[in-house]
Amino acid sequence: IDGGAVVYGVITSENTSNIKVSGRGILDASKIARDETPNMIYLKNVTNAQINGIVFRDPHMWTILPANCDSVIVDNVKLIGLWRYNSDGIDIVNSKNVIIRNTFIRAFDDNIAIKGLKGAYDEKHTIIENIKVDNCVLWNDWGRPIELGLETVVDTIRNITFSNCYIPHFTWIAIDIQNGDRGYVKDVRFENISIEDPILDSITIGTTPMDKKELGKTIELIIKGFGMWATDTTVRGNINNISFNNIRYNSSNTTFINLAGYDSTHLVNNIYIKDYFVNGRKVTDLSSVRKNEFVKNVFIE
Repeated sequence: IDGGAVVYGVITSENTSNIKVSGRGILDASKIARDETPNMIYLKNVTNAQINGIVFRDPHMWTILPANCDSVIVDNVKLIGLWRYNSDGIDIVNSKNVIIRNTFIRAFDDNIAIKGLKGAYDEKHTIIENIKVDNCVLWNDWGRPIELGLETVVDTIRNITFSNCYIPHFTWIAIDIQNGDRGYVKDVRFENISIEDPILDSITIGTTPMDKKELGKTIELIIKGFGMWATDTTVRGNINNISFNNIRYNSSNTTFINLAGYDSTHLVNNIYIKDYFVNGRKVTDLSSVRKNEFVKNVFIE
C-alpha cells in the first residue's frame, strides 16, 4: 500500500506461504460492519508471513489475526481507531514463531493477546510457542494491553517474551495471564515494561458500573473456572515459571499483583519478580501480592 493511499477493505490468505503486506499507506475498515467480512488481516495456516510499515484504521473486529500459522513477523505498524467493542489489536491464535516489534497500538479492547481457540485446535496445532513482542507502545482504553488467554485451548503455551514495551494508558490490568481452558502456560518472561497511571474514571460495561478497587492492577495471573469464554468443560490448566524483570509502574495509585490458582492440582507456581518498582520505589516484599491457597513459590527481589 503506497504512502498516501487509503485502501478500504481486508486482506486474507489461507493455506499459503511467503506472504508480505507492506508499504506506508492505510488499510481502513470503517465502511465494514462487524461480522460482515473476516479480520483486517486474516492469515489461516500460513507459513512465513511479513506485515510491515502500514497503518490499520478503524477495524470492525480483531485487526491482525494469524491462526494456525508458523513464522510471522509484524514490524513497524500502527493500529489506530480501535474504538468498536472487540476490535483487538493483534491476536495470535494457535500459532508459533511469531515476532511483533516496533509497533504502536491504541485499542479499546485488548492490544496484544495470545489465544488458543477450540476451532483452531487440531493435531498439528496443539502448542503455541516462541512468541516475541519487543519495543512496542500499547495504549489501552478498556481491555488489556498484554494478555495470554482467556481462551487457552492448546496443550502448551511456552517460550513467550514481552520486552522493552511502554504502556501509557490502561484501565483493568496491564499484564494479564488468564488461563480459562486446558493450556499449560509456562516459561513466560516480561522484562523492561514501563506502565503509566491507569484510567480510573467512571468505568461501565453497558450500564453496569465496575468496582474501581479492581482497576489499575499491574499484574494478574489466574486460572479461571468454568465460566464465560471457557470452552474446555472438563479440564483446567496450569501456570508455571513466569518471570518479571524491571517492571516500572509510574504511579502513586495503590496497586497489587493478583495471583490465583484453581485447585491443588491446577496451580500458579514458580513466579519470579525482580526489580519491580512502584512510583520509583523498589518493592522487595510480598505485601503487594494478593494470592490464594493454590499459588506456590512466589519470589521477589
